[in-house]
Amino acid sequence: MNKLQGLPSESFVSRFKVKLREFPGGKELFERLEQSSCGAMFVLISLELHCGAGVESPRRTSIKDYRSRRESLAEEVDKLSRRLTKIAPKIERINSKVAQQLAPYGEQPFMLPDQIRSYVSLMATASKELRDVSLRTTPMDALNVIADCMKGSDGKVDYDDVALLLGIGYAAYGVKKVLSPEDARRRVKRARARRVKQTEQKPIKVAYRPGFARP
Repeated sequence: MNKLQGLPSESFVSRFKVKLREFPGGKELFERLEQSSCGAMFVLISLELHCGAGVESPRRTSIKDYRSRRESLAEEVDKLSRRLTKIAPKIERINSKVAQQLAPYGEQPFMLPDQIRSYVSLMATASKELRDVSLRTTPMDALNVIADCMKGSDGKVDYDDVALLLGIGYAAYGVKKVLSPEDARRRVKRARARRVKQTEQKPIKVAYRPGFARP
């Protein structure tokens, strides 16, 4: 995974790795993360956003950087969307000619224009979601990411690992917070509730057009 703009910061990663040795099982957990599908870098970004915002207000700068990077990506998505929107009618004109040539053989014109328009509708949704980053909710969103990455093969969150990660994350900022698995569970529960509330307030609606397979 490529680093987002400024995240994770080199200073946070350096301090985090130093603190790993002070927490029993920390090094082993980090090694597992490096081999996991989430990846250690992804978890470090989330830890910096969550723990940093809870420790010192300057960490809001990291969230602003995170939002800026997402907005930049959204602009690229919008740019490609505009290009594809212009291309679809041109392909339709070509299709009409192709259809005439293939008619004797019972063939149908390509479905590409409809597929492009469906893809554009998905890109519009993605652009909106990329821009929907709040300084208030990002730390809790980051905790959801951490919890998702701490799920075992049975799909259940390992709250021992979540508590350990958060403890190391706070320690990287010089703050001692001894969290129990139950503390971690309660925090994640609140974060989950916030995510459900956000989803209910801003449901994601995706329109699929004919010829475009659902993912």
